[in-house]
Amino acid sequence: ANVFVSLLTTDQQQQQQQQEQSQNNFDDYSESSRDINELDQELHLSTVIVNNPSDSSTKAILTKEDTRETWSNNCDYLITTLGGLIGLGSLYRFPYLAFENGGAAFVIPYVLICVLCGIPLLMMETALGQFSRKGPVGCWDFAPAMRGIGIASVVVSFFGALYYIMIMVWGGLYLYHSFSSIGSPLPWSDDVGDIPFTNNTKRITNSVEHFWNTTILNISEDFGGLSTFHWPSVIGLLIMWTVVYLCLWKGIKLTSRVAVFTTIFPYLPMLALFIRGMTLDGAWSGLRYYLIPDPQRLLNKKAWIQAAGHVLWAYGIGWGTIPALSSYNRPDYNFYNDIV
Repeated sequence: ANVFVSLLTTDQQQQQQQQEQSQNNFDDYSESSRDINELDQELHLSTVIVNNPSDSSTKAILTKEDTRETWSNNCDYLITTLGGLIGLGSLYRFPYLAFENGGAAFVIPYVLICVLCGIPLLMMETALGQFSRKGPVGCWDFAPAMRGIGIASVVVSFFGALYYIMIMVWGGLYLYHSFSSIGSPLPWSDDVGDIPFTNNTKRITNSVEHFWNTTILNISEDFGGLSTFHWPSVIGLLIMWTVVYLCLWKGIKLTSRVAVFTTIFPYLPMLALFIRGMTLDGAWSGLRYYLIPDPQRLLNKKAWIQAAGHVLWAYGIGWGTIPALSSYNRPDYNFYNDIV
């Protein structure tokens, strides 16, 4: 009887210890779950899958992401992206390329390259920026050998900004001279004044080219020596870079507001130019040549090359713009509909 009581007591003690151990494990699990939930609310958590080459096993590592800001709504991201991609260059360049490559027939290679090349590359760059939550260089950290792609895109954007902002300055100078000559002929019109013709005349040029070379560019007479600064261009550069800084220094919150204007504004001068062009002599003949396709041009590789170049230019592929903007998306944002 004593042996039976002893065995029963030992069995009860073991069961009690197991229950206590189970309760402790459950408490530890609950505490860990609570800590993870609290941490998940404070910080963005992402799971990165890595391979261990020693034993070929795969394991998940929980990494802590930085507190990168996100777009306030999906519309801000869409408008800002459109504002960065749609510019006067891409809007005016497409009609010119279509006119040079068979009119409406140019749409065929353009659409094919968009579907087969442009949209897949656009989705790839968007996914890289969104799921890495990093810019055009950092988004390639998962493949160190590919970091050169991100560095190259930054270099291309840097040099592109240097010449593109100068074009904006020239446009600003034309805008200034247009408003400063209200009530009088434009400075580049034929009615401004007479150009004296003497025996030492070297070249005859029209008023538009003369204004461009002397007032806007201030071209030197020869290549020898150093000329002075063209102060209107210098002041215009300072103003433009200041505007760029003011648009960026508050982050994406202010950039999205500015993008509303920069996205809609290019269509206004384009509409004005279209109306003006349709009122000129021979407008319908040019429009008919533009719309009637010439299938023979499709056999020329130049049309396909220019269509591919325009797709990459219009979609901003390789400039680093798409990864930079999409890096502010939420990781669960569905960008497929926006791209299509």
